[in-house]
Amino acid sequence: MWDATATVAASGALVKEFFGASTYGAIGAAINPVDPDLLVGQGCEWRIDPTTGRAACLGTIWRGGMGASRFGFGPNNKPYLAITPGFLHGQHPIFILERLGDATYKLRTRLSLDGKTVAVWSDENDDAKEQDNEVRKYDIDLGGWFQGWYMSMAPDMTFYGTRYQVKPTGWTACGAPLYDLTKAVRMAEPADFGHRGGMGA
Repeated sequence: MWDATATVAASGALVKEFFGASTYGAIGAAINPVDPDLLVGQGCEWRIDPTTGRAACLGTIWRGGMGASRFGFGPNNKPYLAITPGFLHGQHPIFILERLGDATYKLRTRLSLDGKTVAVWSDENDDAKEQDNEVRKYDIDLGGWFQGWYMSMAPDMTFYGTRYQVKPTGWTACGAPLYDLTKAVRMAEPADFGHRGGMGA
């Protein structure tokens, strides 16, 4: 009698691959709004087969933790992905990656908060590594941070979630978004701003 299990075990052939379950609430997951069969989560990029409903893992894209993610679009509708490793409250950094192809992303920009100092690194020489001359620091009280239970970034890569609207103010030659916090716009707010919101909002 032929034992299929033994034959497969001996040959090392892959029969079926299982992923899951996700972490609580599928945190860090995001769906590409212009290609809804493409999504990210658990540090990987996935593509759903609309016929079968099954997802294939295209590859690992990020190993630094995915507490929240958002897709955005730059010049000529280039796709970008913003990721923060943190979940819930905190002042976790935000990393912005440009999508170059299936499971292929390149780090372009990092935003971080230390007290009331916001540091913005935008890659200028396309090496995806931070050099001192590429970092700008801004002393500004944003009244919070862009990341809480969610990460408040719109598809045009404008950040909200604080008392300010912070839009990209330009792009480097290699496609890294620039954020000049001296051009942040203070938004209207209710008198009880500090006592509103829940679940990290």
